[in-house]
Amino acid sequence: MKGNLCFLSYYHDGVVVYDISNPTDVTLHAYYDTETTNTNYSGYQGAWGVYPFLPSGKIIASDVLNGLFVLELTGALPVSWQYFHAKPSQKGIALEWATEQETHNKGFHVQRKSGKNEWHTIGFVAATSTRQYELTDEAPLPGWNTYRLEQEDVDGTRHYSTFATTFWEYTAADWKIYPNPVVGNTLFLAPPLHDNLPVTIQLYHSTGIKMYEATSTTNGIISIDTQALPHGIYYYTIHQEGQTTSGQIVIPR
Repeated sequence: MKGNLCFLSYYHDGVVVYDISNPTDVTLHAYYDTETTNTNYSGYQGAWGVYPFLPSGKIIASDVLNGLFVLELTGALPVSWQYFHAKPSQKGIALEWATEQETHNKGFHVQRKSGKNEWHTIGFVAATSTRQYELTDEAPLPGWNTYRLEQEDVDGTRHYSTFATTFWEYTAADWKIYPNPVVGNTLFLAPPLHDNLPVTIQLYHSTGIKMYEATSTTNGIISIDTQALPHGIYYYTIHQEGQTTSGQIVIPR
């Protein structure tokens, strides 16, 4: 502790500084994440030590994997965070957050991690007097999704929130095959919103013979010419990212 500020090495969340001038209303004063690429919170990585008592006012932090950090506390954050949550919903992943207080806040760029150390902005939410916010990611990635908020001041200065992570359960059943029975000579596959992976479709005649197979990486609707296929009942399988769905279609005369 230094004055009214409490400095903590908070493992995966790096270094955090709390204002404890009011013990009944402790607030986050500042923080620094020593490993922004980390999304695994089941171990003991991150900051294990912090020392804020140097005569220069500098702060020394030690990260178990990334080594020594020399930090400087330059002032209070323009936004004091209350919470930041991510959870699956019917429309995608719902993101909700709130702040305790805001100063000169323009709004929040909502970002999703899309690579080893790459962030993609999926939306912007302007600051409001209620200090309560929400946004839905309607195209989440299969598996774990990690988000952060890039808070922007009115002067363009930007600061970052801690991460919110949740799992998006994806199945190949999200693909739609139509019309059934087939009309004309064309069969369509419509992708889910988050389609960005190769998909393979196989058509088997009711006799068990495989009559058609194709793999596509398109992000749009896939069309299949059925003119060369004999009429009858077909069984289909759709494979994508380790997931499989199957069903039955009819190709009439």
